[in-house]
Amino acid sequence: MKVEGRLEIDLYRDAMQIRDVTIRSTRPFKAVTIFWGKEVTEVLETLPLLYSVCGTAQAMAAATACEQAMGIEISADQKRARDLLLRAETSREHMFRILLDWPAFTGRESAAAPMGPMSRLGKSLRAALYPRDNPFQLGGGALAVTRPELELCLDDVQQWVQTKILGIDFGVWKTIGDEVALMAWIDHSDSIAAALIKMVVRERWSDFGRSTIAGLPYLDSEDLHDCLSAPSADAFVSQPLWRGENHETTPFTRQHGSQLIGDLCNRHGNGLLPRLIARLHELVVSIDEMRQLADGLEHDAGSGVPTQQSGFGLSQLEAARGRLIHRVEVENARIRRYQIVAPTEWNFHPRGLLKRSLSGREAGDKDSLCQQAMLFVSAIDPCVDYRIRVH
Repeated sequence: MKVEGRLEIDLYRDAMQIRDVTIRSTRPFKAVTIFWGKEVTEVLETLPLLYSVCGTAQAMAAATACEQAMGIEISADQKRARDLLLRAETSREHMFRILLDWPAFTGRESAAAPMGPMSRLGKSLRAALYPRDNPFQLGGGALAVTRPELELCLDDVQQWVQTKILGIDFGVWKTIGDEVALMAWIDHSDSIAAALIKMVVRERWSDFGRSTIAGLPYLDSEDLHDCLSAPSADAFVSQPLWRGENHETTPFTRQHGSQLIGDLCNRHGNGLLPRLIARLHELVVSIDEMRQLADGLEHDAGSGVPTQQSGFGLSQLEAARGRLIHRVEVENARIRRYQIVAPTEWNFHPRGLLKRSLSGREAGDKDSLCQQAMLFVSAIDPCVDYRIRVH
């Protein structure tokens, strides 16, 4: 069994304007109830199989929440190794979206050739860190770093990004600090990424979807516990609001403080162009962070001895698509209650980011509007399939 579901997105035009946007989700939010009553160790093994999209993030969030509930403190090296695997998944998810989705918008064939090596990235890194163990078991697995294999994996992924996506070295990309330098890059590059950005600029879609929605702030753990233990918890899980407001949690909200994205925001707000560039920028940043996390990483046997058999745990981490929240109640080493709030529920809230970004926009030609909307939704990147209909 896997958690799937679908987003049904309908755009309603009135003359030359988008009059309304409706978003309906068929995601099975209560699927986690199958874990209630089961042993913690069993849940940590099976939960990533249920949530196959961003499985590493789901496994890490689950382990962190359960360790907190059972009073288990993991070592700094275990935390760094897990963070490295999380960033590897973020990099892989960004590369998949760019190489599989972006070419279609410019009339190119999807870049299928690198998919094989890229899909093995997580497994290769995991083998270089945890050759015989599960990194997300209670207390962490047996961390046995094979440095040559680890460095080879990181070199390979950087090379893929430079040659298959950017068309330039990381060092050159990092010198692009404003829109002027960005335009110079797309003028001299025929890469997959440059081709899409060139089209967006040419079609004057850079500002498309610009809105005033705020990024999801830091969520106080006690307040979040209160939200998820209240009678209205199910509503919060399926259609989350914070302090009564809608929020966004995406690669754009994580990267908007960088020099390049900041300059683009000054010109285009949170429109389409800054969002697309934020994904590219985060891809480079994630690979740099992986190298930093790998540097000096030492062996560690892990320690899964709990200090308590019952308790509450809550974890928040930044997955590829945004903030992922897990909350668990453990009683006698069994799951009493489990809840997950995924980034898709924030970003595709019926009154949230997508509705506020598209409502009131110029509608124009139906086919062009559909393409713009599909590109914008792709830039936000839901974790499930979706269908867009223009009425």
